[in-house]
Amino acid sequence: MSLTRARPAAAAAVGILLALGSALSQAQQGLRFPAGNEPAAAPADDAAGGTQAELPPLGSRLTRPQSGLRIEPSIDAIATLTNNAAAGSFTGGRDKALILELRPRISFAGQSTRIRAAGSFGLQMLGYLKSEETSRIYPEGKLDANITVVERWIYVDTGVGASHASGDAFSLQSGDTPAADGRVTYRYRLSPYVHRELSPSLLLSARSDNYWTRLRADDSRGLLAEKSDAQQNTASLELRPEPLGGSVEAFDEQAKTDAVNATSLGSRGARLVVNYALTPELQIGGSVGHERSEINKVEQSDPTHGWRLRWAPSERARFEAQAEHRYFGWGGSGLASVRSPFMVASVEALRMPIMQSSPLVNVGAGQGLSAALDAILLTRYPDAAQRETLVRNLISQNGLSENVTGAVSVFPDYAQLLSRVTGSLVFLGRLTTLELRAYGEQSTILLRTDPSLLSPITTLLDNRQRGVSIAATRRLTQQLSTRLDLGLREIRGLNDAAGQLSREGTLTASARLRMGPRSEVGAGLRYRKFRSNVIPGSDTTAVFVGASHRF
Repeated sequence: MSLTRARPAAAAAVGILLALGSALSQAQQGLRFPAGNEPAAAPADDAAGGTQAELPPLGSRLTRPQSGLRIEPSIDAIATLTNNAAAGSFTGGRDKALILELRPRISFAGQSTRIRAAGSFGLQMLGYLKSEETSRIYPEGKLDANITVVERWIYVDTGVGASHASGDAFSLQSGDTPAADGRVTYRYRLSPYVHRELSPSLLLSARSDNYWTRLRADDSRGLLAEKSDAQQNTASLELRPEPLGGSVEAFDEQAKTDAVNATSLGSRGARLVVNYALTPELQIGGSVGHERSEINKVEQSDPTHGWRLRWAPSERARFEAQAEHRYFGWGGSGLASVRSPFMVASVEALRMPIMQSSPLVNVGAGQGLSAALDAILLTRYPDAAQRETLVRNLISQNGLSENVTGAVSVFPDYAQLLSRVTGSLVFLGRLTTLELRAYGEQSTILLRTDPSLLSPITTLLDNRQRGVSIAATRRLTQQLSTRLDLGLREIRGLNDAAGQLSREGTLTASARLRMGPRSEVGAGLRYRKFRSNVIPGSDTTAVFVGASHRF
């Protein structure tokens, strides 16, 4: 939207967000908590720089279970001076500009005996001075909640989120403000499920995951499909291996888009799994089954078979893998995770069919920072609510960033086969935090194993992506921290998109100064080199300063 139209909407939105946040925050202060369950204050900084991660000792108030509600409105203001505001877009050329960015946000987390929820919502408002770019407003944020309907029986997971990115996958756009041809993605999830231990060795599970994805693009760009829906229903009865066990599993998965060719994807079937515990730490298993699949209303029945492996040599190491031969060939997933009191490393792999509404289409490279810090603290602080508070304090005190760079989300109007490998290493030291991440993935049109079945669909969005990022944060004093980010990414077209290629590298150096318990200022320099045979290449330098305050 134009700047003239954006100003009234922006003012109203900021006013509503901050007024609501202030009111809720004041109401929160009046809440009473059971004795011993008061929300704990953040641990104080030590004059000498503190111990590792500034963690409280075991047995302190912060290690006890707590209930209640935390509401925190905040606002960020950033000014960016760049020599190319149109980098990564089809317009090409250089467009020097001063970009003013305002981000009001409300973050909240709470739990009771039956409900646990956490999330944040806000707006990103961009204004361009001395530039041909139009000002615009984007919603952003997410909410995740778990509800206990009947204790030890029935539960509900739910979530909602909004995010934005460039409307073209080959623009990449890491480390910059969105291009004018931006796309907003709204995701909704509702997952009722049953989890019941019928006996110490017999477990009943049933789950229905429902996903709705809605896309909105600026007028300058069109979309092949603006919405897609998916449902994944599973049920199982499992006998834990002692040493012999197994399970009976059934599944029904359906997905569709509103594309012109009415793309649909589905499969339903059942399998029998036999597991054997070689040791208490090591389990192996095999499966046989049958499924009926459907791609664009063409159905086919196929037998399935596969194997499974689970190895947990200690409470700090876990290795899991499962593979199954299905209608598209071999698919499955794998996970290797190792953690210690100061680091966590993980590698994940998967190969499976997806649609737009799949929860896998917008995943970063490896564990997010919050999840990694949570894993590091797991042994010392087993209570999830306490770890959530500690993780939040660590991120704030050390000037860390929760943004995780991953593959670009691509939204084709046809089903694809996704192959992905991601890895991450997070080191949490006394004053230094180091993050290493890498990913590689390939998305191609979903075909059956029968080579005689050729696809009539144009595969303009088949691609292969890879990337790596390194981030180092150093706390120089109790108030001052510095950060260095380096990211390299590539996307290459496949099949009908063969020959299309985009590469970029981004280097960012920044510093943050805490002015008080709830305020901070920051500044930095960013350089981005972008090369492509699809979109005009560019070299962009930007200087930015900003301030943030939590109410």
